[in-house]
This record gives sequence, C-alpha cells and structure tokens, in this order.
Amino acid sequence: MKTATEKTPDSARLAEDISCLAESGVFSVAVFIWEEPECARTLSSALGIGRFFSEIAYVPPRGDWLQLLSLLKVDVFASGSLERVAAASASGLRSVWISRGLNLGSPLPRVESVRDLLSTLSREIG
Repeated sequence: MKTATEKTPDSARLAEDISCLAESGVFSVAVFIWEEPECARTLSSALGIGRFFSEIAYVPPRGDWLQLLSLLKVDVFASGSLERVAAASASGLRSVWISRGLNLGSPLPRVESVRDLLSTLSREIG
C-alpha cells in the first residue's frame, strides 16, 4: 500500500497543480476538493504549500463543502489565469485556488464570482 506522499496519480496531479503557483501571494485561499480530504491535507503539507495561502480548506466532493466555500467569502475565482487573479487581488478581492482530485474529471471552467463558482460546481457534482 502506498503512503500519501508516494508518487500516485493524485500526488502527481497535486504536485503539478502547485508547481504553477508563484510565491507572490496572488491567491489567498486554497480549497482542495478531494474524495479523501486527509490525503490532500497530507500531500499539501508534505509539499509545503501553506506559505502560499492565508486559508486552506480540505473538503469532499459532496454538498457540505458548498456551504464551506460560501463561508470563506471568496469574491473571485479565475481558473487558469494568474493575471486575472492578480488583478482581482490588487483590487482588494480575495481569490481562491482550487485543486481537485482525479475523481472529478475535467478542469473547472472560468467563472467570475463565487455565485457562479458554486452554481457551476453544484451542476458538475450534483
């Protein structure tokens, strides 16, 4: 049995995700939506991503995490565009980086607000 820090498809995906992050403080919140949140917690801790974020949440892909995302009061989510997130951050909006386990399939589409984000995620998962 592999440990959480060994190279599994999930750990390789997470390592690839966080290798894209600049240490610029652009993102303020990280949300890991994984089937096994403890696995994501262990992986992210081993990879030292805490320095990138002011808040980190680990949630399963079920309805209860939708409430958690809304409690984070995230104003902007920009998928795949550091420039857009940087612009939002510069204007005082908080931004979120989301890492998804392989169980959820395709990447998130780009959305403009937390309302759009919650709507999109609930459609994909529900």
